Amino acid sequence: MRPTSASVVICCFTERRWNELNMSIASVQNQSHPAHEIVVVVDYNSALEARLLDADVGVSVVANRYDRGLSGARNTGVEETTGDVIVFLDDDAWAEPEWLEIILAAYDSPEVAGVGGAIEPIWPDARPAFFPPEFDWVIGCSYAGMEKTTGRIRNLIGANMSLRRDVLLSVGSFDTSVGRTASKPLGGEDTELCIRVLQSHPTARFVIEDGALVHHHVSSDRTEWAYFLRRCYAEGRSKAHVSRLRGASHSLSSESEHALKVIPAAVGRNLLRGVTRFDSESFAKAAAIIAGMATTTTGLVGEWARMAMRPNRSLHTSGGTVKEGSIPSGTSAGGTDWVYFDFHGLVRMRVEKTARSLPNLIDMMRPFIVDEVSGYEITVGDEPSPMEDPSCFEDHLRYTDNAVSMLGSNVQVAELDDGVRISGTRELLTTVLPVLDWLMTQRGAGMIHAATFAYKGHGVFMPAWGGVGKTSTIAKLSKYDDVAFMGDDWGFVSESGKMLGYAKPMFMKPHHKPIYPHLFKGGRKPLVPRSLTKYIHSVSTLFHPMVTKYPRLAAFTRKWSPEHMMVTPSEALPHTRIATCAPLTVSVFVERHDGSKPEFTAVTEDWLVARMVGNFNAELSGPSREVITALGATGFMPLDKFYDAKAQVFSKAVSGKPAFLLRVPAAWSADEASDDIVAFLFKALDAAGVTV
Repeated sequence: MRPTSASVVICCFTERRWNELNMSIASVQNQSHPAHEIVVVVDYNSALEARLLDADVGVSVVANRYDRGLSGARNTGVEETTGDVIVFLDDDAWAEPEWLEIILAAYDSPEVAGVGGAIEPIWPDARPAFFPPEFDWVIGCSYAGMEKTTGRIRNLIGANMSLRRDVLLSVGSFDTSVGRTASKPLGGEDTELCIRVLQSHPTARFVIEDGALVHHHVSSDRTEWAYFLRRCYAEGRSKAHVSRLRGASHSLSSESEHALKVIPAAVGRNLLRGVTRFDSESFAKAAAIIAGMATTTTGLVGEWARMAMRPNRSLHTSGGTVKEGSIPSGTSAGGTDWVYFDFHGLVRMRVEKTARSLPNLIDMMRPFIVDEVSGYEITVGDEPSPMEDPSCFEDHLRYTDNAVSMLGSNVQVAELDDGVRISGTRELLTTVLPVLDWLMTQRGAGMIHAATFAYKGHGVFMPAWGGVGKTSTIAKLSKYDDVAFMGDDWGFVSESGKMLGYAKPMFMKPHHKPIYPHLFKGGRKPLVPRSLTKYIHSVSTLFHPMVTKYPRLAAFTRKWSPEHMMVTPSEALPHTRIATCAPLTVSVFVERHDGSKPEFTAVTEDWLVARMVGNFNAELSGPSREVITALGATGFMPLDKFYDAKAQVFSKAVSGKPAFLLRVPAAWSADEASDDIVAFLFKALDAAGVTV
């Protein structure tokens, strides 16, 4: 059956394309077959979002609530639409009036999963003399030698691409690990998704209709040699990542045919024309084709080599894909190697690769690892900074106006010209956490101890005490198609009302076996019987301050403690989307009580804020609380200002949003409690006006 309605999604991220964006919107509004709806998704640019809303251009304007970048923005757009077909148009492209009509007509056969069209470049002046048509994919356009057939092709180009809604939803969302962002030029998300569709639906096919034409603006910087080579190199790297995800035979089939047939013919044709007609432009095009192929191949092979040196398992993160066990490379101007972390664009951290605490920080903060950052607020290393004439607090502390040394734990926190430096030879995660929270608070976001998830794009925040059943609840929630996981223990909430995820490792205990049975199959480390876990936990708590003095012992204990298994969210929840951002819609504080029945009551914002601040502080480890006390006692991090600022952030975040207290019987197991917790979470969503 031919679909009748088409929803158009346009993703944007910069005000520099304001005029092109308006042309794009207008072209969709003037179609011969009207769009069912037009959704413009703004990728982490509040100024652009406000400008669009003020301009009232007659479309739905929403903010990207998932990973930063094109893939996350498209995933947001998909959730906001209801049409039979979802059509993607670039923000710097405009469509011919019959565009949608031709696209929908091409869906006559039920085998057609997606339809694309021709994409013509609009050059700022004339086409650059060196720029070969065979490489127009560099600028996101149709290219010479491209498959242009209504038969079976491998993939569509994202600037002019449509898919059946049911097909797209059946294979999941765009993969953010290969999606492009402003700071990460890797692409391939369109190709990866199309290959996934063909692998999941063997009879499906994609078609291209040249009559469904869009015109793609090319900015002047994209006409230069440097950009051409940069994009070729990035494309090679992208293909390596797609081949890792979907297999080289699928991921490089079209590229191999293009490289073996189209490219040699184009080189020969241009060289012949150059010789016979004394045409310098033909020589330039031949040189560009050769250089482009060489650069693309270098990017492909180089990325393959880098990936081959790392384990195969990968974790999707807001900054891309970081393989488990790997240490990303980055080099400072001085030549020292660092590993970089970016916490939702608010606080950035670099850690010396020689730091003893690096493995612990990678284990627990892997979702925030990025290739590099421009500027940083936290530096972590082994060697402390010199202190002149420090004051003393018995044998516990040495401190100056800008540095505090905790002698018992051999840790120093110093405020330098380029940010805060944390140093020491013990495990520094317990020091980084409170300092990170302090800096995040100064930038309008506070760290929370809570399970967090999104339902149909609406953020749900569930702060709770340890042992309430957060991890068990997440397992039950993951069975719902409209749920996206954000975190089961830690996270952030901003004063603008956004929940910022933290998909840290999850710790599975023996009582989780009925809820996460797949994690307990096959070879695994032995866990103590469920009846002994409380005693083991008490022993672990007793020895934790001592263990943190030895980073390797801390890492070993975390991974091999018989109390729990440490697994990644993607291992625990293999079929659940992981989101990094969602607007906070409702809050439910969960605790245990001695009664026999659950109790569910509304609470005030002030009550909730006080519990949020106190709950996070109480759930920190003893060494982390000692760091807060030391920094507060010496005035380095004044406690009155810190907690007041954090309370203000939380107060703004939850203002005007429903808040509830749920008390579940202490006698219930985590499995029993989580069933009722899920039911009451949906009740809270319903009270907030969300259809469940």
